[in-house]
Amino acid sequence: MCIRDRLQSFGGSIKAQKRVYDTLTRGVQLIKRKILSILIFLKKHKWAFGIIFLIIVFAYGYNLTNFSLGVDEERDIVRSVGSMENVKELLYREGRYGLYLFRMLETLDGSFTVFVEEFLSVIFIFGNIVVWAKSLDVVTEHKIRESALVAFGGMMATLPYVNAEIMCYSIMNAGVYFSIMLMSTALYLVTTATQTKRKSRLIIAVILIISGLFCSEAHNAWFLAGTVFIVLTWVIANPSVQWKQCISRVLYYAFTFIIAFAGYMVIQKVVGTNGYVGEYFHWQDDTPLNLIKNIFSWIWTMLTNEGLPGAVYLLVGLFVFCGFLVVYVLSQNVSRACMTLLLSVCLFLTPFSLCFISGSRMPY
Repeated sequence: MCIRDRLQSFGGSIKAQKRVYDTLTRGVQLIKRKILSILIFLKKHKWAFGIIFLIIVFAYGYNLTNFSLGVDEERDIVRSVGSMENVKELLYREGRYGLYLFRMLETLDGSFTVFVEEFLSVIFIFGNIVVWAKSLDVVTEHKIRESALVAFGGMMATLPYVNAEIMCYSIMNAGVYFSIMLMSTALYLVTTATQTKRKSRLIIAVILIISGLFCSEAHNAWFLAGTVFIVLTWVIANPSVQWKQCISRVLYYAFTFIIAFAGYMVIQKVVGTNGYVGEYFHWQDDTPLNLIKNIFSWIWTMLTNEGLPGAVYLLVGLFVFCGFLVVYVLSQNVSRACMTLLLSVCLFLTPFSLCFISGSRMPY
């Protein structure tokens, strides 16, 4: 190779490095701007978020001040696999590499820590609500009311799913709440990207989604349901939105999620894990019609089972939403009424999306 060719090659290498550096710099600046924007939003609605934080403290005060182990926790903390198994070993063996890294960064040796898990969980629950509220503020064009913030934040903080399924499982509650916050932040970035058309936000969103999936594959449902909820809120808050705009916005979220999920699958193959949701696949066990009937039967049980903590609130919430939906739809033209109804049906079904993917009850 002559000197001229070497110089050109060296110059091209420098340009490539500069592009990478510029991209990373823009990403860091974007993150700083978004954090500042959220802090300003938090300060603007400090009374509403103050009430939400008090609701969280009241809801989880017992968890913060009383230490106890459930049956599953005793089994998993003191499980023997040839010898005593550390909590981090359990997470690693299940392919939850995101939670494994979180545990290692949290306690260095991955050991179980009393109080710290619950304290971090409360912080992440609050952070998740703030990010969600900011997303809704964006799609409503900054017209969200204080009362709406308190109602939304209070309900999200005390969801039966949150209280009964995650907070009570101290081994991984902080890590799971952190990963949920990552998915919510990804939704927020895509929401702002639909307005600014900046690809850097989508790239960061893809990274956050992949990170969240490596904590829990069930977070697929969180992103899908979140997408529908944000788009439905946007449609209701903006009377001028039509089908073309709605589909275009949904495609933004879908494109981001597909890219992220494809990246997640590739990384899975590289690190040599198949995740854990595959264990719940049951489409081969019966006819599709019977399996779908079983899924809807299970969903109905989730809403009506008196023995399931909080089930009655889910059912009451569904009836209240349906009442609001009827009143709203009757005030719209046929096109917008159909669009709202379709999004509402999707909003009801997407939390159970993994059931339809696996052909069985909800995998954890």
